[in-house]
Amino acid sequence: MFSGALIRMGRELGIPTPYNEFAYHMIKALEEKNDGRFDYSGPDQEMTWAR
Repeated sequence: MFSGALIRMGRELGIPTPYNEFAYHMIKALEEKNDGRFDYSGPDQEMTWAR
């Protein structure tokens, strides 16, 4: 939420926020992974400890 707000404010003011955009997208990807939206195991792979 914080990174998203900084990105919006940066866009309104014309200030690039590349680090916040990166952090925002990484956090969103982790949230989606933890929600079970992505399955990183292939058809013949076992579950890993990271799941």
